[in-house]
Amino acid sequence: MSTPSTLSRRELVSLLGVTTGGVMVTTLPAQTAVARSHEVIGSATSTRLQYIFGYGSLIERESRMRTWPSAEFASPVVVKGIARGWFDQTDVPSWSPTYLGGVTEEGAECNGVVFPVTSAELDSYSRRETGYRPMKIDPSQVTMLDGGSAIHDEDIWYFANTRKRFASVEHPIVQSYVDVCLNGCLEIEAMYPPAKGQLRRTLHQDDGQLGTAMDQRPHLSLAAFCARSARLGD
Repeated sequence: MSTPSTLSRRELVSLLGVTTGGVMVTTLPAQTAVARSHEVIGSATSTRLQYIFGYGSLIERESRMRTWPSAEFASPVVVKGIARGWFDQTDVPSWSPTYLGGVTEEGAECNGVVFPVTSAELDSYSRRETGYRPMKIDPSQVTMLDGGSAIHDEDIWYFANTRKRFASVEHPIVQSYVDVCLNGCLEIEAMYPPAKGQLRRTLHQDDGQLGTAMDQRPHLSLAAFCARSARLGD
């Protein structure tokens, strides 16, 4: 069994954050998360397989594996009924940046990845995503983008927000966190060409509520981030 390492989002950003020098993409052999189900179920404490839907930092391979090394492979998906945006903040007394969040919203769609987990792994990710509320997704809401088999009877979880708190001067968007999310999108797109451009779309959207993205040193506007992303390929 893999050894868990439950780190907070702030610690993960510190470990994984890439500065303005750019984003590095790790290309891996394509293997769908659904295909890895049989490996996971053998070590599960329950006979019912579970999945996590990641729509932010959990898209990136290294970020997932910081919590559980077995979470190497993930499959790109689109989930109906979830809206993603820059409106998550942690309730801590010190400096608190704004992260990607997700809420239930009729008519909305959110892209990301799904990966299988055991009960113990799900518990570790729940501790990592402190401040979010684990919520189930009906499998009928999920469309696979990798050509893999649809998920039918398994439990699918995502970490939801209980309210929207948008970025501000006091709660900025951290550039290194944006880079982690963007790197994950580029990894998945490199592995699954049909998903190209799908995962980065929300990262480019400015709903008028965004503050300044920053790396705790130089500042980076959202427009500059989008321009840099575009140079990496549409």
